[in-house]
Amino acid sequence: GRTKATELLAVARSQLSYRSSRLSSKYNRWTGTVGQPWCSAFQSWVSSAAGHPSWIPKFARLHQLAPYAREHMTTFKNGSKKKIKPGTLAFLDFRNGGRGPEPSHLAMVIKNKRNTIITIEGNASRSAQFTAARGVFIHERAKSNVVFYAYPNW
Repeated sequence: GRTKATELLAVARSQLSYRSSRLSSKYNRWTGTVGQPWCSAFQSWVSSAAGHPSWIPKFARLHQLAPYAREHMTTFKNGSKKKIKPGTLAFLDFRNGGRGPEPSHLAMVIKNKRNTIITIEGNASRSAQFTAARGVFIHERAKSNVVFYAYPNW
């Protein structure tokens, strides 16, 4: 397709072979934050590599992007009338079972299902459980783990 979401997802999918460690990747080197988790840096890099850096601005850390998203992006929660569509950012919380108050991981939605979302994630493990070996992977995540969703700035 030729949608804006397709542009982001194509760039994100092109990174699926990438493997790294939890605190060092080409994405957090790009943001100058080696030694820090890079799930947010990955999504910002995807937007920039797609030629649209303003869609997901360059934020190295999730604790920086989450407040920005709440203030400058269209956000919503599960049960909203807004649609979870491809390209939507999912701010996940694995520490408190989705109850927040703050997310602990960031993903981009590929597909919306009844109780789950299919996502592409940076700084994720091959399995659904996080391990030291990290990379860019596709996962199916429970919607109950989502603190909030955000549409990129398009």
